Amino acid sequence: MFNLNFTICHDENNNGFYERFYNRLANYLTTYGNVITDNQKQLEVPLNLQISFIGSAFLGLISHWLEDGMIYTSRYMTQSTAKMFNRLNNDGASLVGFFSGERDSVVEEI
Repeated sequence: MFNLNFTICHDENNNGFYERFYNRLANYLTTYGNVITDNQKQLEVPLNLQISFIGSAFLGLISHWLEDGMIYTSRYMTQSTAKMFNRLNNDGASLVGFFSGERDSVVEEI
């Protein structure tokens, strides 16, 4: 299991997978960000920087989880990620709510 999971994110032949996964997450975050932010309001941190930070952090966390042999359950990882992002949540980092239950109600509006 470990080798398979490690290969998914790190094999040279699968660089496209990581890139597609990152791009898909970035698209979701962009859509979410456009819904929750007022286009007229100047954000403390631009959406594109938030997307880069959050997307890279999230995928890096998944990569390390796989490398470590998935010693935590997916539920525990989800809860831990939500806790970490909630600590970041303030007016300057508006996209962190994407990983909480807030996302579902906001995305339904689209």
